[in-house]
Amino acid sequence: MKKIVLLLSMVTLFFCSFSKSKISNEEKVGIQFFEGTWEQALLIASKENKPLFLDVSTSWCGYCKKMKQNVFIDKEVGAYFNKNFINIEINAEQGEGRTIAQKYGASSYPTLIIIDKNQKPIFTTEGYIDAKDFLKMGKEALKLIH
Repeated sequence: MKKIVLLLSMVTLFFCSFSKSKISNEEKVGIQFFEGTWEQALLIASKENKPLFLDVSTSWCGYCKKMKQNVFIDKEVGAYFNKNFINIEINAEQGEGRTIAQKYGASSYPTLIIIDKNQKPIFTTEGYIDAKDFLKMGKEALKLIH
């Protein structure tokens, strides 16, 4: 009897865990960053006729973490940036992130760059900015592009 109760408890726990993870994935808000290479992102940007938003950060940067925790998860920010940009985040100290960071002159973190589909930087800012100012930056940059 104890084995049956234990087995039922484990099955219930499994399904509850699965349901919670499914719900949290469906309720994701904020910026959805492209998961692929830089070249793939450029191709998509060209194909969809969208500029890119590039977040250049590092794993140790406190303000980068603060941007992720407070700004990039904002519902309004996410809706706007997901609709109007191909969003990319890179680590300036790893892989192709090093080359991209050098190309765009990122030397402090975070460096936030709006890039047109031809890879020309339109707007760049460094350091932490709140959600309201970040959204304003995106809207102003989009006006410059169109």
